[in-house]
This record gives sequence, C-alpha cells and structure tokens, in this order.
Amino acid sequence: LVSSFFKFLIFFQNLMKQLRNHRVPVTVEAPPDLRDFHLIVDSIFGFSFKGFVRPPFDAVLHALKTSNIPVLSVDIPSGWDVEKGNVTGEGLEPQYLISLTAPKLCAKHFKKVHFVGGRFVPESMVEKYQLVLPEYPGIRPFRCGSTNQEHVQTTRRESVYRECRVYSEMYTSRCRELACVLSVFRHCFSEKRMDECA
Repeated sequence: LVSSFFKFLIFFQNLMKQLRNHRVPVTVEAPPDLRDFHLIVDSIFGFSFKGFVRPPFDAVLHALKTSNIPVLSVDIPSGWDVEKGNVTGEGLEPQYLISLTAPKLCAKHFKKVHFVGGRFVPESMVEKYQLVLPEYPGIRPFRCGSTNQEHVQTTRRESVYRECRVYSEMYTSRCRELACVLSVFRHCFSEKRMDECA
C-alpha cells in the first residue's frame, strides 16, 4: 500500500521500480480484508515523524493494530517518537523491527525480535558519528537479536542466519538496502520460518 501523494518524487519512482522488479504487488487503496495477508511490513512513517497520528493514517494504523497479522516495522514503528518510543500509545506494537544502518534511540523500548541491517556502513561514517554498531558474524549483512538481550543467540536464530546468508558486498548503496531487506523477508518470513525468529 503506497500513497500516491509522493508519485512525482524521483525517490518514489525508484522505489516503485524496485518493488515491481521484486514482484511486490502495489496498491494505493487499503484492502478491505487483511485476512489474506501473512505479514504486514510497516514503513508508513520515518524517523522524522513528530506529534500525533493524523487522518488518513490514524485509520490505517487502527486497522493494522486490530488485525491479528504479524507486523514487521522498518527502522521505526509507525507512530513512535524517534527517541522516546510509543509515548502516545497510538503507534504500532510490531512483532518484528528491522533497523537500517543502526538502531534508533526508540529501539531501546522495543521488546520483541529485532534485526539490524548495517554491515555496509563505511568505517569513516562510524568514526565521524561515533556509531556503536553490533558485530555481524561471518559475512552476514544483518544481525538478529533482541534489544534487551543483545548477546543472546538461540540455535533457532542461528538456523535463520544460515538460511539468510547474503554477501555484504552486494549492499554498498542505499538503493540496494531494500534488496537486502526483501531478501531477508523472503528467506526469514515465510510461514514455516516465522516461528524460528520468535
């Protein structure tokens, strides 16, 4: 589901092309029945979100919150303050979070399964912004772990890692970041593997 409000922006056009290339169906209207979906990928708002959720997005978030479908939020769960988390209570409470580049401050309030995709961050940027990034085992471009127990890795999570191996040199630009995320989704979030990350 995408908003046609951004259709003239070049970034939007590039994103739409990537989605079509990955055969991701796109619609501008929310489907009336969400029961046919197995996973909802939430990327409605970004890290610049402030204040309260306003129409028409309040209705969209309400529909997602009241469904029983697992939600995976990208970078920041929609409706959350980038630093303080879900302070208004209007935000989504996803089952999964994938942080791009590095976890944002609100991730410390997230208590469920947390993926971090950021092995592609150049060393110069790490030094300049004094980033503290997690270690990425082997050649994996992402890490699976909970925010509260960062170093706890179960055998089940390790089996997901093995199935999701992707070479890090494939992810050298922001455009390829989406390909990484989609690859992880395809491998990790098929119906039979959802329980392996829980």
